[in-house]
Amino acid sequence: MKSLAEAKRQLTEGTQFFCEHFERPHVSGKRTILKAQTNAIKYTFHDDKGNDTVGWTHWPKTDQLRIEGATILFLNPNGTPKFQYTV
Repeated sequence: MKSLAEAKRQLTEGTQFFCEHFERPHVSGKRTILKAQTNAIKYTFHDDKGNDTVGWTHWPKTDQLRIEGATILFLNPNGTPKFQYTV
């Protein structure tokens, strides 16, 4: 992937990806997209207790993310890594 637009085209319903959360490592793990919208994705994952959970990620402004190959890196406002998705 080279741009957010390309990432949005690839991240469709049923796509699986891995989330690595740098600030909350206990929520890292595999996710499956349930719904893809232009401004967000809805996904399911197992929480730290093993329960199926639904979450949302809204796409940030382009200065708060970096795309490197198959990885989308989400950044805090100060530029430090927050979490990343790898397809």
